Amino acid sequence: MSASPETIGRYQIQEQVGAGSNGMVYRCFDPILKRDVAVKVPAAGLSGDELQSVVENFYHEAEIGAQFQHANIVTVYDVGGDLLQSDKQPDNGRNHYLVMELADGMSLKDYLQQHGRLPVEETLRIVFECCKALDYIHYQGVLHRDIKPSNIIYDADSMSVKITDFSISAYADKPSEKQPGTLPFSTPEHFLVDEMLTRQTDIFALGSVMYQMLTGSCPFQGDSVDEVASRIVSSNPRPIREFDHAIPAQVEFIVLKAMSKLPRDRFKDAVEFTDAVSFALKTVGSVKRGHDDSHRKNNDIDEYLILRNNSWFSEFSPDQIDELVRSGCVLNYEADEYLVKEGDPADSFYTLLEGQAEVVKADKTINVLKPGACFGELGHLTKTHRRTASIRGATPVRVLVVETEKLLSMSPESQAEFYRAFLTITMERLIEKNEQFLETDT
Repeated sequence: MSASPETIGRYQIQEQVGAGSNGMVYRCFDPILKRDVAVKVPAAGLSGDELQSVVENFYHEAEIGAQFQHANIVTVYDVGGDLLQSDKQPDNGRNHYLVMELADGMSLKDYLQQHGRLPVEETLRIVFECCKALDYIHYQGVLHRDIKPSNIIYDADSMSVKITDFSISAYADKPSEKQPGTLPFSTPEHFLVDEMLTRQTDIFALGSVMYQMLTGSCPFQGDSVDEVASRIVSSNPRPIREFDHAIPAQVEFIVLKAMSKLPRDRFKDAVEFTDAVSFALKTVGSVKRGHDDSHRKNNDIDEYLILRNNSWFSEFSPDQIDELVRSGCVLNYEADEYLVKEGDPADSFYTLLEGQAEVVKADKTINVLKPGACFGELGHLTKTHRRTASIRGATPVRVLVVETEKLLSMSPESQAEFYRAFLTITMERLIEKNEQFLETDT
């Protein structure tokens, strides 16, 4: 800490917002960047090796977490020591801190303590957002290794979900010491010498969190660490539907698959987990806690999965897909209804999500588009102000529409991927037309 108790480094303390066995978190104000932040410091009671370990975790978390920019991950801003400490004062670790985004809401652990078991749909939506975060960090080659309710920040009003605390995370392709995680959210492979920690480790842990949200109870309990560890390795938790028979069997199956003892029996990745959650959401009722925008959120879920699995967007990272979904809107059209007409302003880019559409030129159908097809990109590439063809629904269709202005406001990385994809599909179409011309000419 600095010489003044009202500051941590340059950060002005406003209030304490959290505390645990290893650290304390303060709401602070950054007078340089003019924003509120969360600042974590070592807990007052730590000393010796414990204190040193916490400080090392701060720097490790900063190294891993600072590379992430995702709506479902708490952003790391800064890490360091208090520069105001006296040169004669030994660095005992207490002068170090970690600065992060100040996320709205509370930890899922606190939320569950207040509300107990959660409705099925609310649970599924929280898990869906967590899956997007896991999809992103796994894409970056990182394993979280400590997914648990206290490391998930949830704001029920906005339905915002963010994963935090990468203090024991690791790169998937670099062997590292096997950290035990946090009981009872550890996995069987944590306690089996010959088993490696993989993406399925995070999936098991998220399945355990899902279990607690649905039941209000931890999946594995015992009177000692050894007893809990033994149950994680060899015992199944109490069936979810014994707590509430109204929970759909489909939802129970998702939890059981995520928490399979053998990693190969779990979801192969976070996308497959997300897909199962998305399908389940379509079969359950509305959240009873009063959110009136569920239709839009269901669209978000469908769009993310369709684009994530679309070959046209194969080079987009999960966060870029998420940014695209958040920048666009979904529109529905009936059969024979025109999505765009020849001569209309060319100010939007379209992705066909469902159904089939016809490309019409001079009242003649010249092509048929299927789900996954994209159109309208030439207007963005060439700044053409008018459509050169019409698009008409051959069946009822659903499309994701992103205005050119929104594309230009996306991150430089996302824009670069768009230009690459635009140019690729344009070249493919030119080659196809050239081959058709040659066949006609011969």
